[in-house]
Amino acid sequence: MHRIDLNADLGEGGGHDCELLDLVSSANICCGVHAGGAMVCLTALDAAAARGVVVGAHPGHADRVGMGRVPVDLAAREMSALLEYQVGALTAVAELAGVRLAHLKPHGALYHQASENIDIARLVATTAARWRLAIYGPPHSCIEEACLGLALFVPEGFVDRRMDNAGRLLPRSDSRALIHEPSEALEQALRQIDLGIETLCVHGDTPGAVALATAVHHGLESRGIAVRPPIFKRSGQSGSHKS
Repeated sequence: MHRIDLNADLGEGGGHDCELLDLVSSANICCGVHAGGAMVCLTALDAAAARGVVVGAHPGHADRVGMGRVPVDLAAREMSALLEYQVGALTAVAELAGVRLAHLKPHGALYHQASENIDIARLVATTAARWRLAIYGPPHSCIEEACLGLALFVPEGFVDRRMDNAGRLLPRSDSRALIHEPSEALEQALRQIDLGIETLCVHGDTPGAVALATAVHHGLESRGIAVRPPIFKRSGQSGSHKS
C-alpha cells in the first residue's frame, strides 16, 4: 500500500487543533513566537501525543501582528539565534509531553525566504542538523539543496492553497490563494502525490480546514493510499526521503 503523510500547522490558536489531530499523521507545532505560547504549545503536544501523531517544530519570524507572514531581513547570526531559540524551547516543552520532535518546517514568510534564498536555507538546514531533525519543504527549492549532506528532506505540498505554474503558492493577497472546496483539495492532493510529494499540509487557520482535511484523509484512504507519517532516518543518513 502506498503511504503519504498529511500534516497540519498547529499550536497557533486556530481553534481546531484536536479535530485536525484526529485526521493528520504529523503536526508542525508553533514555537510560541509568531503565535501561540508555552501552554498553547504544550496543549497541542499533549493532544498529538495522545493520538500518536508525529510532531515537529514550526519556527517563524517574531511578528505576532503579521503572524509571521511578513518577510523580515535578518543578519545570519540573528537568524540562527531565532531558529535555535525556538527549536530548543519547543524541544524542552515536548519533553513535558513525553514526545520527541522529528522534523522542522519553517513558518510563513520564513518558509518562502528559505525556499528562495540559499543562505537562509543553509541556516535552517544547519539548525535541523544540530537537533537531528528532518525538514519539510517545497521540492526543487533552496531548502532541498541546503539539506544535501546535512538533513533529511521531505518534499511538501499543500491541499488548501492554489499554486502558480511554477509550483509556488499564490500569495494570500490573491483572491484565488485559498482552496475552500473539499473535493478540490482532494484532487490537488492526488496530483501532488503523482508528482512525488511525500507530505501534504493543511493550515490550521484555513477556513474550513477540518472539512478539507477530512475529505483528503478519507479520499486517500479509500484509494488505497495510507495516511502515515514519513519514516524518519535518525542518524548517519541524509538527503531526500523516499517512502
